[in-house]
Order: sequence, then C-alpha cells, then structure tokens
Amino acid sequence: MNTIGMSVLVDVIKASAYYMNGSNGYRLKRYSQSVGSSSLAFIQGTGLEIMLDTYHIEYSADKLRSNLFSLFHKKEYIS
Repeated sequence: MNTIGMSVLVDVIKASAYYMNGSNGYRLKRYSQSVGSSSLAFIQGTGLEIMLDTYHIEYSADKLRSNLFSLFHKKEYIS
C-alpha cells in the first residue's frame, strides 16, 4: 500500500507543479488545467493529510506544502 500511496503523492505533486509553472507550456502538454488545479486544491486542502494518513506515509504535509510553494515563490534579490 505504501508504494501506491507514494505513486499517488508523486503524481499529485507533479500535476500541481506543472500547473503552477506556466513557462514552456509544460502544464498544457503534460496535464490539463483542470487536473493541475484539482491537484493544487488537494495539496492546499485537507486531502494531503488524509492521503498521508491513509497510506501511512511518514511525511509532514506542512513541510511538503512549504517545499512545493517555495519553489515557485522564491524572491531573488539583486545586491
């Protein structure tokens, strides 16, 4: 069951990442917008906690969220 859970987790993170990353048309080629937005809603809501708990995956939902969002919200400062 843990392998299935990890596969689902990876797929959801990929879909939401492609959705958040609008460059180079990745989200249009690999995933539709509805799949990407649903995956992002899943990660932002309680779905992620429920899935981690159901499949007994020992990851922190908050840490996964923060790592995903930090990739797309980095502020680069010019010094």
